[in-house]
Amino acid sequence: MTLRITEGLAASVPALEEAMRVFRGPDLPDEDGLRWLWPAGVMAAALWDHETWDVLAARHVRLARESGQATAVPLALTQRVAVDVFAGEPADAEALVEEITTVSEAIGSPPPLYGALLVTAWRGREAEGAALRRAVAAEAASRGEGKVLTVGAWAMALLANSLGRYEEALAAVPAAGEDRPADVGAAPWALVEYIEAAVRSCAPGRAAAVLRRLTEVTVPAGTGWALGVHARSQALTPQEAQIVRLVREGLTNPEIGARLFISPRTVEWHLRKTFGKLGITSRKQLQRSGATGER
Repeated sequence: MTLRITEGLAASVPALEEAMRVFRGPDLPDEDGLRWLWPAGVMAAALWDHETWDVLAARHVRLARESGQATAVPLALTQRVAVDVFAGEPADAEALVEEITTVSEAIGSPPPLYGALLVTAWRGREAEGAALRRAVAAEAASRGEGKVLTVGAWAMALLANSLGRYEEALAAVPAAGEDRPADVGAAPWALVEYIEAAVRSCAPGRAAAVLRRLTEVTVPAGTGWALGVHARSQALTPQEAQIVRLVREGLTNPEIGARLFISPRTVEWHLRKTFGKLGITSRKQLQRSGATGER
C-alpha cells in the first residue's frame, strides 16, 4: 500500500498481487482476516481486480457475521455494497444498505454512509443523494476522514453526469483536474467522471490532461476492468470525426447530440472547430468534402 501511494500503481503491482494471493488463500487466520480484509479489499479495487475484490468482500462479511462482533458487520457489508454496485447489481446493494442500517441501529452506532451514497448515485436519486452528502460532509468533519469527502464528491459527479449536468460534475471533483497522482479508493473513479464531464462541457484539453493520470492507474493493472475504463475514457475525446460522419448522414445537431449523449451546443462547438480546420463555412461543404475533421 505504501508503494502504491508513494511510487504509483506500476511500481506496486507485483507486491499487491502477491498480497492478494495471500488474502485469497486458505491459510489466512480469521483474526487477521477481520483486521485486514477491509484495506485488502480497497487495494483489490485499486488493482481494478473485481474478482478478487468480490472474494475478499464475501470473506469479510462471512467472518464478521461468524465472529459475533456485531460492530464489524456494517463496515464489511459496506464494502460488499460497492462490489455489488460495480457488478451491476444495485438491487442487491440496496438490500445490503438496509441491513447496514438495521444492524447499526441495533448496536447503537451510526451507520457508515458510503454504501447508501453509492446506491443513491447509481439509482439517480438526486434529493436523497444531496441529503446523504450533507450527512457525509458533517461526519467527515467530525471524524477527520478526508476519504469520505472523496467518495461524496465522486458520487455527486457520477449523478451529475448521469443527469447531463456536466459543469456540476466538473465542479464536484475539482481535485481530479490537479496535476498530482491519483489517490487510492474513489479518486481514480473520480478521474473517469471528470473526463466525461470535461469532454461533454467542450473542454477536451482538460479531459486529455486527466486521461494521462487515469492511464497511470489503469494500464499497469492490466485487468479487463482497468483496460475497459481506460479505453472508454480515451474514446470520448475524438468526437469530431463521429460528428462529421453523422453530419454526412444528414442528422441535425439535436439528433447528433442525442446519438452521442452530448448537447447540441457541444455539437455546434465541434463543428465550428472542424470548419476552421478545413477552411469551410457550411454543412453542405462538409458533406461534399472527404475530410474527417481530425488532424
